Amino acid sequence: MHRYNLHRPTNAVCLCCKIEKTFTFKSTSDLVICSGCQRHLGDTLSKSKLRDSDHLEMWAAEMNLTNADHSDQVAQFRKQVELLRKQVAEKNKLLEDVRWSYKNERGQEAESVRRWLDAQEVTEAHDQRDAAYRSRDRAMAHLLALDELHHAVDGEHTKCSCGKRTSVCKEWDALATITSSLYSWERKQKERRDAGLPHGLPDERFPSRFRSAG
Repeated sequence: MHRYNLHRPTNAVCLCCKIEKTFTFKSTSDLVICSGCQRHLGDTLSKSKLRDSDHLEMWAAEMNLTNADHSDQVAQFRKQVELLRKQVAEKNKLLEDVRWSYKNERGQEAESVRRWLDAQEVTEAHDQRDAAYRSRDRAMAHLLALDELHHAVDGEHTKCSCGKRTSVCKEWDALATITSSLYSWERKQKERRDAGLPHGLPDERFPSRFRSAG
């Protein structure tokens, strides 16, 4: 039994190959097994060998598609993260400039300034800043997901988790320049998650990583 929608295309993870595929279920009793895995269902030795062979081909094809997509995504996300960092910095500076420029001679924030800070202008600035934070978190979450597929698996950083050497892996090379910031963001998000606060970590749908963010 499954709980997926019936009679319309639905994305689900195949219980055999563990790859997300598109299904159109007619009944809740339909097997969540993709068409590529149907032919090797069974417990015989020949089916087992066929299953291993089919899965290797499927996973290789899936990795090739993922790598092709991620090459462009890395460049786009890096630009987006840098832009959002600037936007956040600008919004924070705006709020601080407003607050401090209107302090009275005793160094105390005037009542009129506190009222003004509650007005629409500052509320909008807060909203824009928060939106920039959320956009940054989404971009960083995508990069973190990509890092799950492309990170060094040895102390010398010569081998990438995708199977290539890091010297020829474009994704690893692109991520290598931002891993310090990426892992720092991840640690802060984990602290927020553990404290029961909203966080930007991606869904738990990736395998355990070979590296540690600390």
